[in-house]
Amino acid sequence: MVTICKIQISPYIEKDFWEIESLGVEPPRRCGKCKNCKFCLSEEGLMMSCQEEEEYLMIDKAVTVKDGQSICKFPFIKDPNILSDNRGPMLMRAKKLEQSLSKRGLLDQYNSEFQKFLNRKVISEVSIEDIGNYDGPKNYISHHGVLQPRKITTPLRIVSNSSQDNRGHSL
Repeated sequence: MVTICKIQISPYIEKDFWEIESLGVEPPRRCGKCKNCKFCLSEEGLMMSCQEEEEYLMIDKAVTVKDGQSICKFPFIKDPNILSDNRGPMLMRAKKLEQSLSKRGLLDQYNSEFQKFLNRKVISEVSIEDIGNYDGPKNYISHHGVLQPRKITTPLRIVSNSSQDNRGHSL
């Protein structure tokens, strides 16, 4: 009896070896665009849980560019109506921040960085009238400075805290 087998010889590519070597070890690639993009091939893309992937897609859909300006919508996982109007506590926090920055001689530098945010339209001022006319949920986000003395361009960086607790809830 004779058995004939077909053997296909193809050039060795190191990438193919590593893909085969990792079969069953790495989590499956989940990119909805291509299954082989740079994100999927990165360590971050490979180690994404299902919940993280859903959150990533939600954020990806929420960020758009219009007339050269990035527009970000807050994607809510829970109904935002559960948040209470926390203006009072956030104003107190802002006053304490201002006092602290003033004591440390950083208030002018902080205000300058904040003004840059306004100039670049990263943030915008909301008038008291607009606040009064808005009848939806209101949640104020605190911000503070992070000192980075070794950074030439931003020795004082402003960061916001959107995970700030609001009566047991946060964004």
